[in-house]
Amino acid sequence: MKIEVKILMVIKGEIVNKDLEEELEGGECIKDLLKKLNKSGVFPRGFLRSILKKSKFAVILHNGDRVDMTYIENRPLADGDKVAILSPMGGG
Repeated sequence: MKIEVKILMVIKGEIVNKDLEEELEGGECIKDLLKKLNKSGVFPRGFLRSILKKSKFAVILHNGDRVDMTYIENRPLADGDKVAILSPMGGG
């Protein structure tokens, strides 16, 4: 199945803006996708661990809906889904 992935984050002071299309097996979840992206070198070493332990580093959207990091193992993906991985933003 094909998943569209948008990554828009500030990682170690650098802006990462990528649009990817990832191929996954059926029955995989968002956490599986993050692990695959981590192995492909999209994230710097250790960054995925930071995301999983401290959800304040990333916001995950699945088909436009925000997904709490505690539920990414239970959020199955389907062909054509869109996942966005974003840095939380603040301003004033």
